[in-house]
Amino acid sequence: MNGKIKLEKGILNAVEVLDQILQSHKVEYFIIGAMARDILLKQVYEIDETGLVTEDIDFGVSMLNWDNYTDVVSSLISNDFTKDSKREHRFVFKNGFQ
Repeated sequence: MNGKIKLEKGILNAVEVLDQILQSHKVEYFIIGAMARDILLKQVYEIDETGLVTEDIDFGVSMLNWDNYTDVVSSLISNDFTKDSKREHRFVFKNGFQ
């Protein structure tokens, strides 16, 4: 397989910013859910059309402790993420990705 199908800039930007934040706080994570499927199909198998649409990126994270969680939340908010008022664990990036 020669050429890779590029992810949308908004998705890539949200993942890059979150990756930088989580790495800076020594937090291990992985992408799960429909976005993980889409990334795998697009980047590994070069299948561009799945027929399914997702508007969020789900991350599984392993926090060191509650202080680590508080520090990560502060970093997210200071880096263009907004905390969802109804769901404690949900954050929305400036470009609309959750």
